[in-house]
Amino acid sequence: MKLPSAHYARPELARQFADELLGLTPLSDAPNGLFLAGDRRTGKSEFLRLDLLTELTARGVLVLYVDLLQSKQTPAAATMQVLQQAVRENAGPVAKFAMSIGLEKIAVPGIFTIDLKGLGDAHGLSVYQVLHLLRQGTGKRVALIIDEAQHA
Repeated sequence: MKLPSAHYARPELARQFADELLGLTPLSDAPNGLFLAGDRRTGKSEFLRLDLLTELTARGVLVLYVDLLQSKQTPAAATMQVLQQAVRENAGPVAKFAMSIGLEKIAVPGIFTIDLKGLGDAHGLSVYQVLHLLRQGTGKRVALIIDEAQHA
């Protein structure tokens, strides 16, 4: 039987990490990525979900969360699923309509084409391209949190 955990909130630590990730801390390389490691069962995942994700969201960051431990998919497929969902949720009314009727691509001739089913495939957009598209389309910074990354 799994006992319910009591979350130990760490809002100050979340604020510090958010400052680093957003480039507000001089000489920090965290805007390029941050790796959180620690002993098992010490609350790292709860901190990410309940503290850091909340802090980043409150600051207007679009946070995408992938939990590789809970996913039954490969790490790449789990990440792509989260990215595809983010594109769907942020694509705007025309794109949402296009997807709702089963279109697999959104295109503005001569400007861009988005292959919604092929995100991450050799013929689709790369993770970088999707993150860039989300940043440009939403006007928000984007944070991709991959929990339990050791499963990759």
